[in-house]
Amino acid sequence: MNLVWLFFVLALFGFAFAKLEPLLVMPVIAPLALFKSRKNPLLYLFGAVGWLWQIYVVLAWCVVAVLATQLFLSRPSVEHRWMYYMLGFFGCLAPVQFMLSFDREPRTVRSIQQLATLLLTAGGFIAFTFSPVLTAPWAWMVRLVAK
Repeated sequence: MNLVWLFFVLALFGFAFAKLEPLLVMPVIAPLALFKSRKNPLLYLFGAVGWLWQIYVVLAWCVVAVLATQLFLSRPSVEHRWMYYMLGFFGCLAPVQFMLSFDREPRTVRSIQQLATLLLTAGGFIAFTFSPVLTAPWAWMVRLVAK
């Protein structure tokens, strides 16, 4: 029964993440519209900051998925831990894949960017599972969720 609850919790959190992620990223990326000319060096500065912020938000989602998975793993009735980790892994990738599915143009560069995003999300979940000390940049969020 815990596995079913983990599925519903990850589905609910994933739905919320898919709706909130654009609202979290847009204020940082919006200044790019001010620098439309390619000769402006501020374009690259705001582009790099926006890209790093988007990576931070996606990895924050990985931390939330790992925390939800470990919350259900700590229950005494858990016998097969690997099933929870597998569900947590695919539950972590599902909202990101859902958000990436809206791009209908089949372009090679965009496909590579989407693959990199999925690999970043998968790597984040695996790294945060095996080495919880890597979640230090998201310590404020871990404390908030743990309360």
